[in-house]
Amino acid sequence: MSHAKLFTMAADGHPLPTPFKPADAVVQVVWRDESQIPGALFNEVFWIVKDCENPEFVKHDQDQVYGFVGGDFEDPEHLQADVELWLENDKITLTNTSFVFIPAGVAYGKIKVTKHSDKPLFVTRALFANGLPEAHPAEAAAAPGTYSSKTNVVEKYQRADGTLPNVPEGFLKLLLWLDGARLKGAPYMEAVWFCSSKELDPDEDPHGHDFDEFLACIGSDPENPSDLGGVMHFFIEGEEFLIDKSFLLFLPKDLLHCPLYVTDLKRPFLHYTGGKPSVENYSGGPTSSNPA
Repeated sequence: MSHAKLFTMAADGHPLPTPFKPADAVVQVVWRDESQIPGALFNEVFWIVKDCENPEFVKHDQDQVYGFVGGDFEDPEHLQADVELWLENDKITLTNTSFVFIPAGVAYGKIKVTKHSDKPLFVTRALFANGLPEAHPAEAAAAPGTYSSKTNVVEKYQRADGTLPNVPEGFLKLLLWLDGARLKGAPYMEAVWFCSSKELDPDEDPHGHDFDEFLACIGSDPENPSDLGGVMHFFIEGEEFLIDKSFLLFLPKDLLHCPLYVTDLKRPFLHYTGGKPSVENYSGGPTSSNPA
């Protein structure tokens, strides 16, 4: 049986109307929830292309991570914009590529993007429990100072065990790494730019995880968000998929996947993965030399 049903391609799905104003500041790329793939973790991906704001202040019953990645792959650490958001009674301001961890039940929102350059701002949002992503209107209740950039934000690719992906030189630009060792209670997420083609490594074995995982590859052209900018070759239990469109992939627990390689790369594309491992110091992921 083919595993093609685990993929959600750009322009598939039924994204909710964007709460950002003006609406044309947002370019939707791909959206997935449990209504498309039973048991799948919620993900959405969009670009912000000009100054805007989202006045909503809500909370979820699931842990959540917002990812903000600057669209200039020559300057991957900077957003080329200022992003302001509130966690309860604490304002957090971002100028660098960042993951923001929002624990279940924490009120958040009032997101504002200003000083936006001509480079698009990549935004991903992931929830880390099964079920539809129902947002509940909320009011700030926690004492000021409860949440901060130190407790809820990561800006660098840094694993607690010091390891780095074992891949060909020039293939990756490392962006972000998040796990429970970086921020207490946080899920695992990883983000990188794929910057060159990569040949198939015959010694790269397939692997599985003891948790549900999501994986995404997103093209870097907001005027054509469906175009990946290259071809991703990805194996699921020996079945090879060739993909040239932006996509999300849901990988259920224990499903064998990889190797992956990239051909015909015309422009870098963004790759990220995530899940909720049972250990705080997680050193796996499909770009890792020691996947868990």
